[in-house]
Amino acid sequence: MNSRYVSVAALLVIALLPMVQPAAGAVVAPTVQVQERVVLSPRYSIFDLAVREAVTISVNVTFPSPSAGSVQIVVSTFASPVTAVGSATVSSGTPPVQTLSPTPFAPARAVEPWRFVYNIPPNTMNATLLIKGSYTGSSIFWKDQTQVAPVSVTVVPGSLGIILQSSIVVSYPGSTDIKRVFPPGFDYTTASSAGTGTLISKGYYPGFIVLLYQPGLWDVAAWCLLGLGIVFLLLLPSRRFRERLPKGRGSLAKVLGPLKRSWTALKRVDSHKFLTVYVIISVLMLSLSFMAGPDPRVKVFVIASDATTAQVQTALQQSLGNVQIFTPSDTQSEFNTMATLGTVQIVVVSDYNKLDVPSVEKYILNNLDLVPLVVIVGDTNTVLANYTDRLYNDTSLNSGIPPIHVNSPGDLGSPQFKADVLRQIRPNSIGLAVGLTSFLGIAAVVGILSFLLVTFGIAFLVSRLIEIGERPLVSSLIEGMFYAGGVFFFTQAVYMASSAMLGWPLGLHAVTTGSTQLTVIGLFHLGAGNQPRTLAALVGLAIGALPVMSSKIDRYVAFAVGALAFFIIVDPLTGGTVFFEFVVLLTGGPQVGFASSSYLGIKTFLNQIGTDVAGWISGNFGISSGEMFYYFGAVPFALIPKLQKSTRTIVLLVCGFAASDGIVRVAEMTAYKTGPSMVAGAISGLVIAIAFLGLSRVEGLVRRYFPSTT
Repeated sequence: MNSRYVSVAALLVIALLPMVQPAAGAVVAPTVQVQERVVLSPRYSIFDLAVREAVTISVNVTFPSPSAGSVQIVVSTFASPVTAVGSATVSSGTPPVQTLSPTPFAPARAVEPWRFVYNIPPNTMNATLLIKGSYTGSSIFWKDQTQVAPVSVTVVPGSLGIILQSSIVVSYPGSTDIKRVFPPGFDYTTASSAGTGTLISKGYYPGFIVLLYQPGLWDVAAWCLLGLGIVFLLLLPSRRFRERLPKGRGSLAKVLGPLKRSWTALKRVDSHKFLTVYVIISVLMLSLSFMAGPDPRVKVFVIASDATTAQVQTALQQSLGNVQIFTPSDTQSEFNTMATLGTVQIVVVSDYNKLDVPSVEKYILNNLDLVPLVVIVGDTNTVLANYTDRLYNDTSLNSGIPPIHVNSPGDLGSPQFKADVLRQIRPNSIGLAVGLTSFLGIAAVVGILSFLLVTFGIAFLVSRLIEIGERPLVSSLIEGMFYAGGVFFFTQAVYMASSAMLGWPLGLHAVTTGSTQLTVIGLFHLGAGNQPRTLAALVGLAIGALPVMSSKIDRYVAFAVGALAFFIIVDPLTGGTVFFEFVVLLTGGPQVGFASSSYLGIKTFLNQIGTDVAGWISGNFGISSGEMFYYFGAVPFALIPKLQKSTRTIVLLVCGFAASDGIVRVAEMTAYKTGPSMVAGAISGLVIAIAFLGLSRVEGLVRRYFPSTT
């Protein structure tokens, strides 16, 4: 065919395309308008990790023609919901506007959203859905942060598709100053009217958005504080000014007097006395746990729908009395540790209907051989029941009993099942009948002692390392590595033994949700207790190192570091957001900005050392970057007596924080990581120790050739 005719035909087709109408019954996608409106209600405080920001999600769905058949609209959000309603306008039927009540599906883990499933009646022209809830942010040093998550909407059947129009609107008082919006590529505009500011973004953004904001007067206050700091520094060299400073008389002397006496007493304490207290606390923890344990409650892990979980709980409580229910929404990745410690006696598998079935299979079902009793309730043809049967059917579990099949949750209250359970319950080791109230009280004491154990463990370690630092370089480093490993191993062993005897973990590293039932520390609403454990370690660092080093610290460097810290906190150029980013990171918040890049850089460095040491042996080689961070900070303390004053001060500040942050990993109680991490961590500690040794040599040369700098 002549190419001229082909071209003419193509042009005719293109010209006629706009005139072609959709055939009868053709599927036309509905238009979905999603608006997420967040109202910031600043609650500026010095420390608050539960600042709630109201959020309203409105979804308007317009069908080009009346909907036919069964249609569902699924709204997914990370906001904590309070209410969820909806309405539909139908072209025929009574009433013309019908109320919609969605079916909510709670997330199985914190990293998954809530889902609301709306069933749309036939002949619907328009549906309006409204979900109200809140986001939880934090306020630290009078700066707030919150995360705004994307809202996704899907229409079932998927063949309909959707035409999505999405927007985010954040309103805030005019007195609030939004300092940072992450990620940097997020596109938005701002406006203000009638004393209210508004941040608007149009279009769907798939990731989380982090807002850092503060009072509008913060910058003015920051400049004033910075100016006062500069004036103070300028006047400090003046003897007349120093003479006018408070000398500690009167009420100030009453406060400082006991502190000075305590400081003087600490200077007389050596590593042997810290070790004595450390061992005494360990013995107390083990003795109390041995006397009170195990937990009188029967702990049951239920993998089922919310309705079935409630029925299981009712049946077991009527039969067994004290029962504690765990679900995948409490934890998944820590199930192995909990089962190994004897925390879970029964696992119930039933009609689980959440989105994270693969995670449940990976973290929970694959470890059921650690649990005494496994029960499959109801239909055995569900995905999880089939998976469990394939793994364990006709196979003896920990108790020697294969998985039990029952028809309904009510069957769990039978006398036979009660007898099976009671045979698996470990009795008290000395025959005491410890009630629940007494057990919780003793467990709380053990939880408090677990923080003191970390405090005096670090105090002993740094004090001892400084003492052995007087020995030859190689021997002090090698001995330092073994002391660091010994403290970590022993502390983790006490945590594991106490947890096993209590039948309740003292802490679980991955639990950051503030759960009050997974860990003993949860009694104090501290979740995994990581941040308080870091604080306890820093206290240990202070009482173990500072009395020994108080006369050996370069006061100029310490003063310079303090001044730099003051500037970073105040920082009128950025509103102190760099400091706030690190505080948010260390308190379990989002990783953003400079804090995120610094954290990832350190973690990459440590992981690379771990991979180089033994990653080539096996892809499953257990390495914890957190445990490596502990050795990264601990080992250089063995060099302190050999370092120049300025370098010594830097080691105390940098490595002290690293060791204090790393030792929180004793609560992971993953012994298979401890040995490999010690080897890789010791190497990372040697690397940083050599770097500090080189810095000290340079400082020594500077002090020799420029004596005025001393």
